[in-house]
Amino acid sequence: MKYKNQALIILVTIIVSVYLLSFFSLNDQNVLSLLESELKYCEILKTNGEKFWLICNGRPFYAEYDGELKYEMNGWSFLKETQYWSELEDCNLYSYDNLIGFLCIPSLEDAKIKYFEFDRNSFSLEKSYESNFYDIAKEDLSSVYPFLENCSINDYSGDIKGLLERGSYMSLVFSCDEKIYEVKLNLEVVFPPGTFESLNEDEKSNLFFKSFNKEGTIEDGFVYGNFDFGRFGIKYGEGQGGPQFKTEAVSIFNVIDDIGLKFIPCLKNSDTTLIKEETILDPDISGKKYWFRTDSCGIIKAYLVEEDLLAFERIHEGFYG
Repeated sequence: MKYKNQALIILVTIIVSVYLLSFFSLNDQNVLSLLESELKYCEILKTNGEKFWLICNGRPFYAEYDGELKYEMNGWSFLKETQYWSELEDCNLYSYDNLIGFLCIPSLEDAKIKYFEFDRNSFSLEKSYESNFYDIAKEDLSSVYPFLENCSINDYSGDIKGLLERGSYMSLVFSCDEKIYEVKLNLEVVFPPGTFESLNEDEKSNLFFKSFNKEGTIEDGFVYGNFDFGRFGIKYGEGQGGPQFKTEAVSIFNVIDDIGLKFIPCLKNSDTTLIKEETILDPDISGKKYWFRTDSCGIIKAYLVEEDLLAFERIHEGFYG
């Protein structure tokens, strides 16, 4: 009888273990599937019951699952439990590659990026250093617009949250060669230098060449250049509504691959994969939206409206989406 009881206990233990493994495996798959449906491509680093610590689109992400997926602050709520929350709560994500950089703007004059090392095993941060935001911005912009490298930033303007809130921008004014170039940007997109400025035809053509290394031809107010994917054009100086961009291309993927980095600089060293395509459902507008998964910029979105009007947007992975 003693051996029968022991065998029964072992059998029940095995059954329960298999059930629990199946249950947690199912929960894992549910969490990953639900996040993917929200265009968050994740791997689970560790779990504890209903708690999940993940890497999603290349950056840390914390979620809970009790039959319903829950997360706060776009997955960054775990920062509240760290020693750094008091200095990061008014910041937002700037970059995430070898280090995670958080942009903090207590004032336009004191904008900084604070860099942290992330430990995947302990899911913890350790502060590395901080830098002046304008130095980093110049470095990032010069990497895709090389002519700005020899310029200096002599002015900046905008709301102090101009980089942190959707639909608002910060303006950086570069000065070099006795010329002024304005760049407007936020954490989702960069507008090419001078696109908001009033320029004469020679200035438009010269700036287009400096920006894209292509000869520009002016037609109907647009400056067009010939690229491998087809023609691309900019309408400079269109005021607060923003400049217009046009493309004549067979494949939106080729446009992203060739000039996407001019609007989203982190695409410079990134591979892209088209993951979703959708028709714009608006009776007054014909067009399509495209989502791309990248290995260094998370998810980016492109719009092609009325067959040739073009726009880009990075899906921001920061505290507030």
